[in-house]
Amino acid sequence: MAKKRMFAMKVIDSDAFIEMPLPTQALYFHLCMRADDDGFLNNPRKIMRIVGAKEDDLMMLLDRRFLLSFENGVVVIKHWWMHNVLRKDRYHETQYIEEKSSLAIKENGAYTENVDQMATSWQPKGNQLAPQYKVKVKDNNSIRDTICPSQGSGPSEIQKVVDAWNKLPVSHISKLSGSSKRAKMLKCRIEEYGIEDVLKAVESIARSPFLMGQNNRGWMITFDWFVKPNNFPKVLEGNYLDKDQSGKEVNRMSDEEFAALAAAHEGADEW
Repeated sequence: MAKKRMFAMKVIDSDAFIEMPLPTQALYFHLCMRADDDGFLNNPRKIMRIVGAKEDDLMMLLDRRFLLSFENGVVVIKHWWMHNVLRKDRYHETQYIEEKSSLAIKENGAYTENVDQMATSWQPKGNQLAPQYKVKVKDNNSIRDTICPSQGSGPSEIQKVVDAWNKLPVSHISKLSGSSKRAKMLKCRIEEYGIEDVLKAVESIARSPFLMGQNNRGWMITFDWFVKPNNFPKVLEGNYLDKDQSGKEVNRMSDEEFAALAAAHEGADEW
């Protein structure tokens, strides 16, 4: 693996990056320094602990898509090939071939999960190496945040979820277009888990102080974050609920408390 890494000012000087807390920015730099020559890592939480960062910092990098994640815990630096060019004699391909094959590279050098966007054929300058491959996705199910097998859920089920979401004291959804990415992701979650579990997950959000913004970054759950394939099961399984040492949920929000929160949020800006 190459010992040196570079950073593109176009990325780190962007408002999206600069506006993140300094610990989050620092974690990003540490992850980039330790990534393999294709930008992949299998231990982001270990690095997070080593440098004293918090779970919120890692979550923000994922939520703002400076990192892309896979179900096995591997992550990849989204803008890796915008940052780096490597000499041919120093480049070693990642061991995460399956994960790499599920990605494409956009013309600007950023990884994307969009299977319709094939990788650009790059031309190296001098003895510098940039990706020179085209992506062939074996199974569309590997990109579950944009495509799922049948998407047979109907408009009524979609509306049930929207109605349940809009009862939460978070940013509301005014309308879901059936062709939008967020609608497709929601359909996939309904296909995978069933409408009852999706509604159950939505209703559980109000009982999670963490998801409702009571964390040291002030981060609050969004609908786009909720319907992503790596995030949804964590909400459904109660990973963000306050629990005692026995694993039982504590501080459950009462119906009256929830109603008060919902009433206080009425009139908030919709998406």
